[in-house]
Amino acid sequence: MNRPSRLDTSLINATCKSFVEIILQNTCTIVQNYHLDGHAFSVVSMDYGIWTENSRSTYNKDDEVARCTTE
Repeated sequence: MNRPSRLDTSLINATCKSFVEIILQNTCTIVQNYHLDGHAFSVVSMDYGIWTENSRSTYNKDDEVARCTTE
């Protein structure tokens, strides 16, 4: 969105049952918990460092586990 990051509530406009890729990058030294209220999601990758387009090649799309909260 061409603006600086800030702490806020995020809203995503998506079509029902569509695929949405959400990338959460935590640069803090503490563990963050993420909860998607009312929906299950699949964590297909976790890693250290900066996310790049090449990170998609490490996604586990074959046997991911549905969750509602993750760290």
